[in-house]
Amino acid sequence: MFEAADFIIDEANPEVVIVAFDRSLTYEKLCRAAWHLHCGVPGVATHPDCFCPTDQATRLPDCGSITRCLEAAAGVTLQVLGKPDPGMLRLAAARRGVRPEQTLMVGDRLGTDIRLGRNAGAHTAWIAATESEWEDCSGVIPDCRIQNLGELQQLLEEELGK
Repeated sequence: MFEAADFIIDEANPEVVIVAFDRSLTYEKLCRAAWHLHCGVPGVATHPDCFCPTDQATRLPDCGSITRCLEAAAGVTLQVLGKPDPGMLRLAAARRGVRPEQTLMVGDRLGTDIRLGRNAGAHTAWIAATESEWEDCSGVIPDCRIQNLGELQQLLEEELGK
């Protein structure tokens, strides 16, 4: 992903440690990242979600869990640059020539995805299969709640058909 954006990956002498969801995370990667952070290399995280929703019988540690691990191991605090900061959505809207209030933020996380949409002034649709997260983020209210993307497609087709 980073190589495709013309970033140079330099594990020996990084200019920054970027923490994100990583399905190929190893203990060795954690140790190297913690060392660089401990030695003063700045670190950023893409978002604070601690686990990734899944329909599988497993719990997927996400960026927030990795961030907390590295902060504890390195004795530092990482800056979160991604969601729920509205800058990402505002930039995406500007690139498409629209205002944030003309966009729809769709996400499965109230505390980050939907909060990002709210922070940017966008419309929001929360994909929610269960009630569990609703209880965790009672202050974040989406414009609509759907069970899946098929339901969103149906709602949009109905709305556009008016």
